[in-house]
Amino acid sequence: MTKKLFGAALLTSLLLAMVVSSAAHERPAAPAKTIAVQTVDEPNADTKPTAEETLSRTPERFLAIAEKLKATGKYEPKNGSTYCNWFARDFVKELLGQPLPELNGQANDQISKMSASSDWEKGILVYQPTMSGKNRLKGMIAKELQDQQNSGKLILYCWKHPEWSMDIPKEQRQKMHGHIAVGMPLKPGDLLAMDDVWGTKENPVAVPMTAQSGSRVFPYGKLSRAFGAARKNDILIFIYKK
Repeated sequence: MTKKLFGAALLTSLLLAMVVSSAAHERPAAPAKTIAVQTVDEPNADTKPTAEETLSRTPERFLAIAEKLKATGKYEPKNGSTYCNWFARDFVKELLGQPLPELNGQANDQISKMSASSDWEKGILVYQPTMSGKNRLKGMIAKELQDQQNSGKLILYCWKHPEWSMDIPKEQRQKMHGHIAVGMPLKPGDLLAMDDVWGTKENPVAVPMTAQSGSRVFPYGKLSRAFGAARKNDILIFIYKK
């Protein structure tokens, strides 16, 4: 009797093990995690514009920066002080996405630093293609300069006070004001600007377009509005090479 009970118990255990094993085998596997795969042509919502797209030097962007700076009101003359140096410094920082150390300081300081920097091509404004520049500087005419501005080249126009020097005391230097303006591309439909005050009514001279702060602040106007006629033969040109 004992053997029969033992055999029955053994058989029951074997059958139970088979049922448990079968249930475990038939249990469905956990579903694999789904991974989203982005196709080559699928746009990414988090994609940011490239530096080249963000900092393009289109005519529209030049004008937008100049108008933005003008709209702040902080470059307007106050108590006899003007802020052409701040306007040029901030314009270039906005355009390039980074400040340039040579544009710190007053206009005369900026001119001296750009003159010493290899990042800038130097020249002087002339009004006839055959004219040579002063002080062995390359003479450049408005037509070639305006064409470069239209293509996105950064060009700064400057007048340096003739008596300014690092050798004189700082207090005295600060009273000797220079001037600086930013070259602007032409607006759609505009032609190369001509000025009969710098030339004559019968033979006006071509001048580039600029943006500037000074006694007047404007985002788009003739270079002759930025510099007096007495300075027209001493306007230095700095073309950023990068």
